[in-house]
Amino acid sequence: MLTVSNVFRGNRWKIRVKDLETGQSVAFVSGRVVGDTTKPDTLSEKEKEKYFYWLKRALEQKIAQGWVPKQFAGKPKKAAQKSAWDLAVQLTLKNLKGLDPWYVKQIHRHVGVMMTEFETFPTQDEFTRFIKKRFNKGRTTMHMAKRRFSAFFSHMVDLELLDYNPAEKIKVRTPQPTRNHVYTKQQLRELFAHLKEHRPTLYVCCYLTYKLFLRPHTEVRQLKWEYFDWDSETVHIPPRYTKNRKARTLPLDQETIRELRWWGIDDEGWVMGQEFNPCYFKTQWGRMRKEYKLEPYQTLYSVRHTAACLFYNEHKDIHKLMLVMGHASTASTLNYLKNAPVQQAGVDELRVLSLEE
Repeated sequence: MLTVSNVFRGNRWKIRVKDLETGQSVAFVSGRVVGDTTKPDTLSEKEKEKYFYWLKRALEQKIAQGWVPKQFAGKPKKAAQKSAWDLAVQLTLKNLKGLDPWYVKQIHRHVGVMMTEFETFPTQDEFTRFIKKRFNKGRTTMHMAKRRFSAFFSHMVDLELLDYNPAEKIKVRTPQPTRNHVYTKQQLRELFAHLKEHRPTLYVCCYLTYKLFLRPHTEVRQLKWEYFDWDSETVHIPPRYTKNRKARTLPLDQETIRELRWWGIDDEGWVMGQEFNPCYFKTQWGRMRKEYKLEPYQTLYSVRHTAACLFYNEHKDIHKLMLVMGHASTASTLNYLKNAPVQQAGVDELRVLSLEE
């Protein structure tokens, strides 16, 4: 079966005729095949548009009369016979419903890799060897591959195309998350002094992360001078630059304003001087660690954790801390307080439980 494509515009206009059975296609850049001698290169853009739409209709009429391009002449190629495995995979991919579009795209990508390895339904041992061979770059990579293949094979089982899910029995050791260890105030003073002298861009990033509770890799990196209101001494972060997609308004104290003046206040543009790539501060921090000794697990994000712990120890208000940090719930805020120093409750604190009048 032959079909005529839409007009392709560009440096050279053209129309394609495609054989749906064999997948072959041929492009036509003029109407010579239908007996027209017009040279499209001599036409204006408006005239080309009319000409090629006329050519499309002419080709469709010619095909309806039984015409076949000479490129397709001779014995037609038969489409490759698809196996039961290919048909099962194709049907399952079409029925991936109820999942996020981005997640479905990732499943398609992983299944594409799998199809280069297997020509029929894999056994449990074959699939396990495939996962450990192709996705052995790290525990996270293997864990994500298992999740996506498990979702794919679950749909295949639901469609009764397979009796079991080969991804379920694969054991992947779950990586333990590393805690960001907090700094003491003295450690922060010494760190900030070093950064201010040797890496001023990284210093401003850390300072704004500490004083304004901003996320370094997104909110600080994309911060603009237009967001600052110097009359009310506040900074307003638009929703599109926050993690929970809610606007944030934070106060500016005189110490923060003084450091921003040292950095150089402007009327517009990026606070950091330019829009760095998302990994810029991570790279700068890695280079800084080679020249400045820090304790294990003291990271760039530890600056934000330290600010959260100090704020909570002073005010003891988890909801107020949730707001200044830009969290959607207190559950996220509590994760920041795991390393906060805790003191045993004393007699005065326990008096509130007394039942005596």
